[in-house]
Amino acid sequence: MDIIPQDDRKYNKDKFFNATWVKYSNGDLEVCIFKKARKKHDLGGRNDMEKTDEKKELYRYQARMRAGSTVRKLVKENNLCYHWTLTYAENMEDRTRAVRDFKTFVQRLNYRARTPTIPKVPYVAVMERQKRGAIHFHFATSVYIDVHMLEAAWGHGFVKVEKHSGELDKVSGYLSKYLKKEMEKQDINGEKQKLYFNSKGLKRPAKGNVCLSDEKARDVAARADVRVAVSDEYGTYGEAISGRACHKRIGCCVDHHELPAY
Repeated sequence: MDIIPQDDRKYNKDKFFNATWVKYSNGDLEVCIFKKARKKHDLGGRNDMEKTDEKKELYRYQARMRAGSTVRKLVKENNLCYHWTLTYAENMEDRTRAVRDFKTFVQRLNYRARTPTIPKVPYVAVMERQKRGAIHFHFATSVYIDVHMLEAAWGHGFVKVEKHSGELDKVSGYLSKYLKKEMEKQDINGEKQKLYFNSKGLKRPAKGNVCLSDEKARDVAARADVRVAVSDEYGTYGEAISGRACHKRIGCCVDHHELPAY
């Protein structure tokens, strides 16, 4: 089955893409292959005057996926492989105060943990509410910090290092999952507040889009050293999975440009 109209074939290289790639500074390459080719610079109909409830829900869903993907890539590109949880001793439900407490914590931590080579601790953090409404923070850093130092800088309760700390893919995946879950709660409750925070100056991975032929797509998907995902029906990124697990899910694709070297 053709992914794009036959009449548009001559415009493939200029107007369409069917895969996106992300390359990290450590050499890791991720490829997301779309089930249907997409037009470059296509806004996806967001400027339509009439927005149905179904479209609004779709846009909210896409926003959650994009935010989760952004957090995951920031964590991975900056090697924020240590995952901490900051909790309150009391049942803290005041979001304004919690955000203020977190900003104060970051200032204290930068003062206590700074070194000549790392003047400020690079981090990404996600705010999460428990079912009872209590707020806590998931906090990822690139360096291991003494727990007692963290507790002194936090000063509101408890600090725990998660058992998967040191495993970058797991840390990035967990923070992405927490963020998407909290954004979904906000969408249900009609709220719109910031849920993740990060230090200034974090690096972002290189990225781009390409047109892959069927042969090239299968070659990429078969490689064990490339993480591949197939988009869902809305053209939204899925979490990257093993290339071999994705091999049979790729359909016919259009003429290709080269992916970055890997």
